[in-house]
Amino acid sequence: MNQLIQDYQEYIINQGLSIKTSKNYTYDVKTFHKWLKSKDSNLKTFNRYHILKYLEYMNSNLKTSTINKKINSLFSFNNYLIEIGIKENLVIFNDKDRVKTATTAKQVDVFTKSEQEHLLFHLHKDDVNIRVKAVTLLLLYSGIRASELINIRLKDIDYLLNELTIIGKGNKKRVIPLKSIVTKAIKEYISEERIKSKYAKDSDFLFVTERAAKPSRDTVRLWIKPLENVIDAKIYPHKFRHSLATNLINKGVEISTVAAILGHSDIQTTIDFYVNISKENKEKAIGKL
Repeated sequence: MNQLIQDYQEYIINQGLSIKTSKNYTYDVKTFHKWLKSKDSNLKTFNRYHILKYLEYMNSNLKTSTINKKINSLFSFNNYLIEIGIKENLVIFNDKDRVKTATTAKQVDVFTKSEQEHLLFHLHKDDVNIRVKAVTLLLLYSGIRASELINIRLKDIDYLLNELTIIGKGNKKRVIPLKSIVTKAIKEYISEERIKSKYAKDSDFLFVTERAAKPSRDTVRLWIKPLENVIDAKIYPHKFRHSLATNLINKGVEISTVAAILGHSDIQTTIDFYVNISKENKEKAIGKL
């Protein structure tokens, strides 16, 4: 058997594998051969049954990455045995037998419950900038992107139905229900703050600045950045979106509904990003044990 393994090593080197890789493959074959001997078999007589048992053995003793590396080696060796006429068919399958690694959930940055409560308390103070209040509440309760926020037009808000129409990515329209606290803040901004801009009369965008008829995304970041000192945490527009989605899912809202609110055309996007639990909730869960 040592000659068979040596011939295999020479074969894969000639196929272009590096010396280091060929040694690793050969080592895996030797390890498999040692296991086969304990089962009264060898490198010429092993079959699918032996492979399945070997997989069970590896699953109980080795890491996933190590198992998959060994499967690659044995798949290569099986092909070699077919080529030299010792085996007729594959008994190990590179794709089928590999251990599927679970996709690591994307950990999104969200506000804790305490941070949100502190933020809301601050926004209701009399000395808070009206525009900052309207922008923050809109981000917090609608989950819209910064790019969507700056493109909101006055006509997009239905105060009778408390609804906001958004034109999102790919020019896809979606309608988002608004809490009365949000529409109230928007009305206050329009009547008291917006009119102070020289662009207010001619611009049909909801938010205007002293220098432009429409703010940039960077401007939105600058508006809300001072709030970091209020809650002692990082604040940026997308964090509100992450927080809303996570809060809705944690409250049992259906994924399809959350996807519709966020404007995800593919529900899998919502699942990949938001079907995870915030650090705070994880700690609470463990605390209940």
